Amino acid sequence: MPVEGEVIMAGDCQYYALKKLTNPAQLMQTAKHNLREYLAELGAGSHIDAGKIQNNLVLAGAATARGVVDMHRETLQAIEISKLRKDAVLAVECVISLPASTAIELEPFFRECLQWLREYYDCPVLSAVVHADEGAPHCHYLIMPLINGKMNGSDLVGNRAKLRQVQTDFHKAIGDKYGLKHNGGLKLSKRLREAAAKRVLQVLCDDPLALSLPNVRLTLCDLIAGNPAPICDALGLELETKQPQSLVALMTRPVSDS
Repeated sequence: MPVEGEVIMAGDCQYYALKKLTNPAQLMQTAKHNLREYLAELGAGSHIDAGKIQNNLVLAGAATARGVVDMHRETLQAIEISKLRKDAVLAVECVISLPASTAIELEPFFRECLQWLREYYDCPVLSAVVHADEGAPHCHYLIMPLINGKMNGSDLVGNRAKLRQVQTDFHKAIGDKYGLKHNGGLKLSKRLREAAAKRVLQVLCDDPLALSLPNVRLTLCDLIAGNPAPICDALGLELETKQPQSLVALMTRPVSDS
């Protein structure tokens, strides 16, 4: 537990997040984003540096979104699963990110993460794509939640307690070895929480495009999803009962800098 006045360097911390993909459109959309097949994302004002796209790496899976989706279909056919439940989780996206200023060599690090994910979850990895064309280097891993011959994404992701345990296990196996800090489970005083919140708001106000960073958007969406009522009230929005726009759609939509 940090003492009063201690500075926690968030930039040196590991980032590990999971997201369920629950329909074929989400799977295709996510694969297209990861493999940079959306031309609209590469225009003026984009958070993606088109000049650095050639530095991205495909560590596993096909080089096209269609190839990723075909692999998913073929894997189901191989185990004779012809139909899934309407609410079935088709894939789980894991995003692992390094600090923007990292000196860690990207390919060996993310390959080690890939091997750890395969062994930890014991599930097929449909795709692994390293992005070096945004603010912080990160890798998108699409995991097919095939557990004991059955699709069970909810069991793979689990609840918040399970995610914290996974993040802790990842830090013990990978993060600590590379000198990354793990802030999971930190208990901050009210004063430190307020100071941290003030810094976050100041950064977002000064640089709205920071919202385009995958780890920032995933984290904010996760926090808001936990209890959206207060932010809806603050924005004057009514809570709707219809199906909301997916997190993947929000992540892949360009952020306006106007």
